[in-house]
Amino acid sequence: MRRSSKWLLAAGAFAFILIVIGNLPASLASGWLPANVSVGTLGGTLWHGEAIAVRVNGIDVERLGWRLHPLPLLSGRFAARIEATTAPDRISAEIVIDRAGRLEARTVEARVDTASLAGRALPTGWAGPVEVHLEELIVEQGWITAIRGSAESGTLTGPPKIQPYLGSYRLVFGNDAIGAPGEIVGHFRDSGGPVEISGDVRLYRDRRAVVSGWVRARPAAPQAVIDDIARLPEVDPQGRRRFSIENSF
Repeated sequence: MRRSSKWLLAAGAFAFILIVIGNLPASLASGWLPANVSVGTLGGTLWHGEAIAVRVNGIDVERLGWRLHPLPLLSGRFAARIEATTAPDRISAEIVIDRAGRLEARTVEARVDTASLAGRALPTGWAGPVEVHLEELIVEQGWITAIRGSAESGTLTGPPKIQPYLGSYRLVFGNDAIGAPGEIVGHFRDSGGPVEISGDVRLYRDRRAVVSGWVRARPAAPQAVIDDIARLPEVDPQGRRRFSIENSF
């Protein structure tokens, strides 16, 4: 038998094995899940299936669907189109995970209500929609090493007794997003609301977040907001005042 024929037979056999494995019920994967992952039910196949009532490290996902791309398996990579929903939140993306655990996500589209982040990334009492559009997101060893895209909010509201109306904003991660090792930089500005505000968001690997920039109250701002801004000591010729807030996440 010629070498080319042997190669074709081997390729055909491998393709057959992939087809057989891919058409196995997704429920068979339940025994492979890590200890920190639980799933209510698994449906469909390993190629194209869905998981209902997923819980990962205390985070709940109502539905996670996937469509596996088989060819990257030849090079030891897992690639798939995923869609996750937890009313009212949703996210979809093309992802690739290699043997070292490096995660690469493209065309990430998400819609999140900030109320869903209460107690985790934000204090309780915040609400309002946020749309996320990322062209690229790469995570290596638990940290973001590349990110390009933007996030835009609708009208955000805070706790009624603190600030019932916060306006809307746009955050952009550009070519300078990875400013230094262990640091992620985003630029934000308001797109309507009681204050004119712009500045930077810096996230650090030690789980610190620093938000800084310039702020000025608009004429229609509540008096409490005007008074709070007036307490900031540093002011520029345009009447904007310098602020900086640091927190952990």
